[in-house]
Amino acid sequence: MNKAQRRAITQLRRAMRLPAAKKLLRPDWRVENARSGTHETGFCYNAIEALFYMLGGLRSGYRPRMARYLERGKVCTHWWLENAAGDRLDPTRAQYGTKQPPYHLGRNCGFLTGYERISARSAKLKQLA
Repeated sequence: MNKAQRRAITQLRRAMRLPAAKKLLRPDWRVENARSGTHETGFCYNAIEALFYMLGGLRSGYRPRMARYLERGKVCTHWWLENAAGDRLDPTRAQYGTKQPPYHLGRNCGFLTGYERISARSAKLKQLA
């Protein structure tokens, strides 16, 4: 991880702690975020999209990846960025504690708004960072 990537991830992690950022979460994720005791819970999609654009979008060489899995009978997803060499950037990794995130289930996945523009919630999180 280079200095710019580390700085962007640190900025996002700080932003996810802010009350204004918590308001960006859907109500169910806001509850889960408070219950989990981990500030990153519920932010993986928006944090990854914000990070992608903070690093220069497609020029960064990183692409979004997503894993879908079951946890306590609930379908969950986890998002991160990965480059062709397999290097990962995951600003919400801490929500897994000592467990390994489900990277082995990952698949390439685009953003909801494509690569032309950032979604509204991710743009707000990026602004907070």
